[in-house]
Amino acid sequence: ISSGVQDAAPSVSPTISADVSADTGRDIVLFIVIVYVLGASACLLRMLVHYHVLYYKTLRSSVLCDNRLWNTQYMQIARDMGFRTRRIPKLYVGTAPSMLMGIIRPIILVNAHTDEQDLSMVFAHELNHYRHRDNFLIFLSNFLTALMWFNPLIWIACRSFQDDLEIRCDLLTVRLPFINIKEYAVFLYQSTCPGVVRAVHVAANMSAESVLLKERLKRLA
Repeated sequence: ISSGVQDAAPSVSPTISADVSADTGRDIVLFIVIVYVLGASACLLRMLVHYHVLYYKTLRSSVLCDNRLWNTQYMQIARDMGFRTRRIPKLYVGTAPSMLMGIIRPIILVNAHTDEQDLSMVFAHELNHYRHRDNFLIFLSNFLTALMWFNPLIWIACRSFQDDLEIRCDLLTVRLPFINIKEYAVFLYQSTCPGVVRAVHVAANMSAESVLLKERLKRLA
C-alpha cells in the first residue's frame, strides 16, 4: 500500500464567498441608483432653470397690452372660438417670439412687431394651445424625459411629441372659418426662427425651426 501526504489546498468558505458576492451586488446596485438619481436631478434642475429664466426674462421684456385695437381683436377671436373672455390668458406685448407662457396662470405674449393683419392667426394659434393645455403636456413630457434620462428613445419621443403638438395646433387653427390657410402658411414661413423651438422647452410658440417648419407646411398642404 503506497501512502503519501497530500498537501491541502487553501479553500474559501462558501459562507464567506456568498457574503462577498452579496456585498459586491449591493455596491453595484447602490452605484446605479446614485448615478440615476444624479442624472434625474440634473435634468430636472436644468428644466426648472430653463423655465425660470425664460419666464422671468420674458416678463421683464414685455408689458401688459394697452393697445385698444389689439385687445378688442383678441377678445373677439376668443369669443369666436367659444371662450369665456374672463377666463382667457392676459395679453402681453414684448420683443420675444409670440408664445403661450406659463402653466398655472398662463399668458399670451405677442411680438410687438407683429403685423396687424397677422394678429388673428397669432391669437387663434396660441388660444388653441391654451385650450388643449399644451404647456402642461410639454412640461409633463419634459418631466418624464428627466426621469428616464438614460433612455435615448425617450428623448426622441419627447421631441417628436412636442413637434406633433405644434402640427396639431396648426391643423386646428386653419379649420377656423376666419383663418385663410395660405396666409397662415406664409406667416409660418415668415416666422421661422432657427433654434427657438429647442430653446423654448416649457412654452408653446408659433415660431419654428426650419426642419419643423418644413413638416408643418407639408401637413398644411
